[in-house]
Amino acid sequence: MCNGELSTDAKSGNSIDYYNHLKEMYSNCTYVRNNVVILALGDLDVEQYPLDFLKDIKEVSGFVHMRGPLPTGLTKLPLESLMIIRGDQLSKYSDDSTAQFSLFIYNCNEIINLGLSSLRG
Repeated sequence: MCNGELSTDAKSGNSIDYYNHLKEMYSNCTYVRNNVVILALGDLDVEQYPLDFLKDIKEVSGFVHMRGPLPTGLTKLPLESLMIIRGDQLSKYSDDSTAQFSLFIYNCNEIINLGLSSLRG
């Protein structure tokens, strides 16, 4: 189990520091208490900075929020083990928005496969 992020305002530092923070937080994690939040890593290359540390996540108590750009060359999200997004907390597009989401993927232009093959309804 890992704690995840409490909000979508979680990014701090440069992209490499932020990537290392994410990798440390989510590596070998199957259950995320709170939220999975990935923000703006577009200045990194997927060959050097893969997001494969997300591959073991099976359940998220809150929301999954990805706002790109994601690392250059990433065409599939490594979330094939994700089965459940509980939505105990919900994400918004912006502070002004009233719409809320348990899964929010935005501005991830190179993604052609969400990789959510285990997600259940």
